[in-house]
Amino acid sequence: GAGPTGTMADDEPPGDAVHTKGLWNRRRDLRCVRRHLGIGPDGDPDVEVRCARGDRVIAVGYRRVLLGDHGPYLELEREHVRWENLRLMPGGAARFYDEYRAIVDGESYDDIAHSSLGTGGGGRGAKLYDQLRAVEGQGNPPRDSAWAVANNRPHEEGYAAYVVGKIYVGAYDVAVRDPVVDADDVRRAMPNTTGSGRVAWWKPARGVGAIVPDGVVGARNEGRGGGEEEFAAKEVLVTRDAIAGGADTLAPGEGVWFDLESSGPPSDRLIASNVTGPGGEPVRQLCP
Repeated sequence: GAGPTGTMADDEPPGDAVHTKGLWNRRRDLRCVRRHLGIGPDGDPDVEVRCARGDRVIAVGYRRVLLGDHGPYLELEREHVRWENLRLMPGGAARFYDEYRAIVDGESYDDIAHSSLGTGGGGRGAKLYDQLRAVEGQGNPPRDSAWAVANNRPHEEGYAAYVVGKIYVGAYDVAVRDPVVDADDVRRAMPNTTGSGRVAWWKPARGVGAIVPDGVVGARNEGRGGGEEEFAAKEVLVTRDAIAGGADTLAPGEGVWFDLESSGPPSDRLIASNVTGPGGEPVRQLCP
């Protein structure tokens, strides 16, 4: 499940603002990294970074935790990376990065490399980005995951401070171990979740709404796609009592994690339970 949440998040510790710029989602993401990975934002040359779903070492050491509006990432130097445990994926000419995937035993490279765009394909291995271009001029990230938040950042800044030539991996894709203090079998990682998506609509008076799962494209989350009926059939229903942590409302557009249940006959609709923010953090209502 997405894991338990607490009450209203604490005030930001001194010194964090240089990393978070005081933005609520970046504060949330840093709390999540500290809570589950046990690492700080300033980097560590000794930490082992592994693929959370395959356990191969991706890197030894990280430069910093990059907090932008597309979720938390570990920034790696090229010499940190264990390239022998990665595979390069095909990419287009106008790309912002070269994509690598961590090798997972038993997974076919052809299945990963030739999965159709937009199908959620690409394998289970952690995704690494070799940054080719910065994102200045792009004030908001792609809305392709529950972590993404539109903060309308200034043109000269962009939605995240990616550095050309550095390597990035999502903090949610890794398991870490600090060999200085951890036993050999320690793996610290974020919780798993059954479902991830974005709130499509919410009716406060009734305390009901719907979530669009990640990977579903349609009128209510991207402004394009099939008709409303086809789109609505892919929505996951959510009620007020399904929200974790004592919250009682969801904001249309916010990203959430959730567990899935069936409503049973006669409709057999999917319904959400244990609804949290990404990483099992509190939903937007509880994040100052």
